[in-house]
Amino acid sequence: AQKHEKHEDLDVPLITKMLRYLANKYNDPTFSVQEMADEFNMSMPGLSKYFHEKQGKLLNEYVTELKMNRAMFLLENTDMSVAAISQDVGYFNPGSFGRRFRQVMGMSPLEYRRNKTESGSDGHDPNTTESD
Repeated sequence: AQKHEKHEDLDVPLITKMLRYLANKYNDPTFSVQEMADEFNMSMPGLSKYFHEKQGKLLNEYVTELKMNRAMFLLENTDMSVAAISQDVGYFNPGSFGRRFRQVMGMSPLEYRRNKTESGSDGHDPNTTESD
């Protein structure tokens, strides 16, 4: 059992610590790979190489995936505005979020919401559906 965030058991793999760190930091608009490298006492290239070897994807790809998964969840399950969602997932600028979302998903956030709500729970409040 872990007692302190900073003093984790030595047998916890480094990649697990990194994934926990990212889960807590990915939506911070000031997150940077440099800050993460500093946290783990690694160089940026060393961190990036290690992460890619362990996860099979680039660190920035993984962070984008976390952001987009959260954004898709919020678009499907809340009536939050796109601007609010963009802030929630760590973008300063809703325009940047919209461009990145379109690049990754092939449609705008509003198109995604429209498609999901039309094909999803016809007429039901998405905030009240607990099962999927």
